[in-house]
Amino acid sequence: MEKEQILTMAFELGAAIARSEQMGILRDMQDRVSSDAGAAGLIMNYQDTIQQMDNKRRDGLDILPAEISHLE
Repeated sequence: MEKEQILTMAFELGAAIARSEQMGILRDMQDRVSSDAGAAGLIMNYQDTIQQMDNKRRDGLDILPAEISHLE
């Protein structure tokens, strides 16, 4: 299979995913979360906590049980 064929198939797959019912549901949920300040804040807090834990891991620092509990 040639590179051009692979790229064409990848593009077609992406287009099919974009048209799928599941993608429509995902977009609807994203819109609903975006319009809910409380939910958006929780997601931002979660992402920030994940980033902090990743930074600690990368720096060789221990992640405390309380931090794991907070994340859960």
